[in-house]
Amino acid sequence: MKKAIYLSVILVALMSCKNEQSQVVNKVEKPVNYIVLLDLSDRLLSPGQTIRDIEIILSVFDQYNTQVRKNLVINSHDKFQIFIAPQKGIIYNAQKFEDDLFIDMGSLNAGSKINTLVEFGNNLSSKLKELYERAYMGNKTSDYPGAAIWQFFNENLEYLSESKYENYLIVLTDGYFDLEDYGRQLPVGNRYPTTSFLTSARGNVSWSEILEKDDMGLLPVKKNFKDLKVFVSELSPKYDFQYESDMLIYVWTKWCMEMNTASIDIIPKSSLPQSITLLRNKIFGGI
Repeated sequence: MKKAIYLSVILVALMSCKNEQSQVVNKVEKPVNYIVLLDLSDRLLSPGQTIRDIEIILSVFDQYNTQVRKNLVINSHDKFQIFIAPQKGIIYNAQKFEDDLFIDMGSLNAGSKINTLVEFGNNLSSKLKELYERAYMGNKTSDYPGAAIWQFFNENLEYLSESKYENYLIVLTDGYFDLEDYGRQLPVGNRYPTTSFLTSARGNVSWSEILEKDDMGLLPVKKNFKDLKVFVSELSPKYDFQYESDMLIYVWTKWCMEMNTASIDIIPKSSLPQSITLLRNKIFGGI
């Protein structure tokens, strides 16, 4: 009897040890992949928007830098990359800026990782300032081609978010898809690649009922985004309608939920310190 009890104790101990080992394996963190998408359309005409965008991007990189160093730089496979939503007729080389605003620690040899990380961080602010200076195309809305956010989701995003990473997409935009040239993508029913449909509900206190009744919204992109967490920052109403911000939040939330993104968080434009704090808390609070 004592022998049986003794064997039972050993078995329980072994199973407990196995469970603890399994939990340790499950807690292994994935590398992080920060993707920042820039809307460089007429929202740049908003006073101080350039400074705001740059400061927000730098705050995201600061957290990336912390993440890289947390488990030793030489072990890092983390990514930080900035993309410009496609625009027709721009007068600068967007691809060149995107190449300069990309760092993949996993692609670097151990000996160069720390120097590359430091150099990238030291140059980030000046490169962003140069980009925004080149992106400024005039002082009128008509001077700017639309930023094709829908096109980016449809043609590029799936290949940038990988299942072996924790993928965070930070979109800096006022929330509108209203200036884009979508000649290659027509509406399907009451679903559109632009937010022009909001005119049918704008000015009506029952806006949500109108949109829901006719199932109006953005056209979902049929790609795999289940490993992608989306954060929309700097959402800013252009129209003098008391529910304009609510409509934009509704549209973005519905769109991302229908595309089965891992999550969607939206941060309306506020004071810069508050916007940075809210974004950091929402993104990095869970890391």
